[in-house]
Amino acid sequence: MARRHIVLNVLLILLLLLTACHKSDSSVTSAPSSISQETSSTGFVSLEDDPSPTVIWAVHATAYISEGTQAEIQRFLDDKGINCRIEFTPLLVQQNESYIEWLDKQKKEGTTPDILSGSYWQQGIVDLVPFVKKELAPLNDYLEADIGKTLYDSYAEVEWNRTAVDGVIYAIPFRVNQYQNTQGEFYLCVNDGYKAFFDAGFDGTYASLRKIMETIPGSPKIAMVPCFGINCAASLFQTQTIFNASYDWERNEIVDLTKQKDFKELLLDIYADYQRGVLVDIETVEQVNGKACAYIGFSGAGWDHYDIPEGYTEYMLAPQKYLSTPGGGSYGISAFSEKKDLAFQVLSACYSDPKIASLLFWGTSDEVRWNERTHFLRTCASSPLNSFIPDITKEEFSILQSYNNDLNALGREFYLEQGGRLTLNPNYSNVVEQFFASPKDYGGVLEKVNDQIREWIDKK
Repeated sequence: MARRHIVLNVLLILLLLLTACHKSDSSVTSAPSSISQETSSTGFVSLEDDPSPTVIWAVHATAYISEGTQAEIQRFLDDKGINCRIEFTPLLVQQNESYIEWLDKQKKEGTTPDILSGSYWQQGIVDLVPFVKKELAPLNDYLEADIGKTLYDSYAEVEWNRTAVDGVIYAIPFRVNQYQNTQGEFYLCVNDGYKAFFDAGFDGTYASLRKIMETIPGSPKIAMVPCFGINCAASLFQTQTIFNASYDWERNEIVDLTKQKDFKELLLDIYADYQRGVLVDIETVEQVNGKACAYIGFSGAGWDHYDIPEGYTEYMLAPQKYLSTPGGGSYGISAFSEKKDLAFQVLSACYSDPKIASLLFWGTSDEVRWNERTHFLRTCASSPLNSFIPDITKEEFSILQSYNNDLNALGREFYLEQGGRLTLNPNYSNVVEQFFASPKDYGGVLEKVNDQIREWIDKK
């Protein structure tokens, strides 16, 4: 009897031990985590008690960066052994709040972003040079050290020029924007079977293009890639865009196209050639397939690059120049960040890698395309206006914007949208006539900027 009790007691003890072990294992695998999650001020979920890597907050001022893109960038940083978590958030300012007001509010709340991006002049910061010097940390020491040499060599000199103020680089030139005068070009690619006609008299203007088309037998067509736009028309007028205003490189001045009789005639000529079927729209270069004797397209560092198809020769429609403004379209490190070294390490790693750089730039990892962009920029001719910013007020800045808006509105009238498709506006000729019958008054802002341009060039 006693032995039976002993055996039973031993079995009971073993059972209790087994039960305790099972409970212990269960607590490891299924007990709720003691780490609480809450949404941070940057709009992302953060782990409150997690001894996780340091968070680097990057404000992306121009667009959202998808969660998938952020995850891919994070995996890249982890593989590089960079102990941080990167969080990209779009710039979300309240109505009637300026970029500077938003930034000042972040400082007061102790939530200053570590990395700032934007096209600051586009966002109305007309006193850009003092803004850059105050808000962004100088990067020269980083770029001259081992950690930054690869990054510096990854970009063309003309790119670094646009993020420098008084010889000091303040940002990484990650993208381009109209307001800082993107480097780019409208081009004409001619089927080599028709090359002799263009060699005989094409000078880059639309007038010469029309004359040449009249000499080609049959019914030759020219394809437009992309669709007709006011910027393409300005390029055919031998001007390009700076500060969203048409600029004549030969005279080094902004041209008010709203008062140009020749520009009005050019628009009407282009429209007439669409009506006659001489000009046709196509979506991609691949659609040409020998069906057109030539096509017109656009290439630039912020746009699709192109490979000249076999059997075609390229002609320029307007002089290729590079013009830009400091701080515009770039990633800079906040002068008020407490994580400057780590922020630069992150930016240097990302923008030295073609796949990650293109992912940030276009949203897709395309190493070939990124390398083509880099090569393109290395071939760009610098303009004497590199880093020029006009000294104008916010009100005058708005007037300059209205000039661009008026021209773009005129361009939008070219087509009508019907059933999701664009068709020629049958009333466009009247639209053009009415537009030029009542010239716009921009309060002397264009003339003021031209005076400053001439003074800038004289100093250079």
